[in-house]
Amino acid sequence: DLAIPRKALTDAAALKQVLAEEGCELVLHGHNHQSMVNWLDTKSGLVPIVGVPSASMHGDSKHEPGGWNQYHIRRQQGRWATDMTTFRWSNKNAGIEKLATTTLLPR
Repeated sequence: DLAIPRKALTDAAALKQVLAEEGCELVLHGHNHQSMVNWLDTKSGLVPIVGVPSASMHGDSKHEPGGWNQYHIRRQQGRWATDMTTFRWSNKNAGIEKLATTTLLPR
């Protein structure tokens, strides 16, 4: 449901069912060329699904500039926690900028 039909997984419903039934801690994906964090309800609780823009985009009126996330995964109070630091290309500064660090905790 996150991508237009021609770019979407043909087995997205089956993948969603497996993740929901088996559980997981974090799902990473690309291909939609935009930053996004969605949550999936699984047997292990709500799990973050993280998408990133294209790493090589210069950023125009239709697309986010290139970027990536850096992940630091650790245990916190007996659960997995993921610190996600977001970096993006800045046309204004002609370089990479660190935007933010967010902690993703399965809920």
